[in-house]
Amino acid sequence: MAVLQLTPTYAGYADNIASGFVQTNIGGGFPRTQLDMVGGVAVVNLRFVLSEWQHQYWKAFYLRALREGSLAFTMSLDLDGYDADYNVQIVQGSISTGQLGTAKEVTFQVYAQPIIDASYMDGTLELYTAYGPNGQSMLNALNQLANIDSNVLDF
Repeated sequence: MAVLQLTPTYAGYADNIASGFVQTNIGGGFPRTQLDMVGGVAVVNLRFVLSEWQHQYWKAFYLRALREGSLAFTMSLDLDGYDADYNVQIVQGSISTGQLGTAKEVTFQVYAQPIIDASYMDGTLELYTAYGPNGQSMLNALNQLANIDSNVLDF
């Protein structure tokens, strides 16, 4: 799968996370819920402000690597407060381009699905269960001990 080597303008991010379940309302109680799919996609609005050279790269990537946008590709997105890799596909008819002074603007929507590391997610659940909201502080202290305060790993 092709990898896009451009980063969207962060101010242009917006997403609409898809739900992976279906629900039926039942009178007098909780709705009945059933898992419909695992790893649903989100529709994400992307905005790029590109130099002339970056715009030439984008056009070549779009026309050749993506075969005019028909193929999925991988890119890094910061939807949850940290960069993560996503498999994405352009929403048909969503691309628009424009001129911003000497820069080029490209905007489009993608269907985005995170590339999930299940062991990382399991570790996050276990860490939060054990340490609550202080888990990140504990990891920071462990990093300080292992990488700064201790010479055990100093080669």
